Amino acid sequence: MMQVPPGESMLAGSRSWPLYLFAAWAIGAAAALLSIWLGRHHAPRVKVIWTVLVIAVPIVGALAWFVLGHQRRMR
Repeated sequence: MMQVPPGESMLAGSRSWPLYLFAAWAIGAAAALLSIWLGRHHAPRVKVIWTVLVIAVPIVGALAWFVLGHQRRMR
């Protein structure tokens, strides 16, 4: 196993882009899940499928909801 010096770790703060990526995922997923479950136009089974997709495929799932699922709801 290779050890990373403490100053070179991505979690040390010098390279904090993973934190931004996590924050983007968390905000996007929370917004998508709220939109899915507060909407009235989809059946519960469809909501469960979208929820699994948003959680299982982190960023793509939330984007897919806003591009595909959310649009279908508005028609």
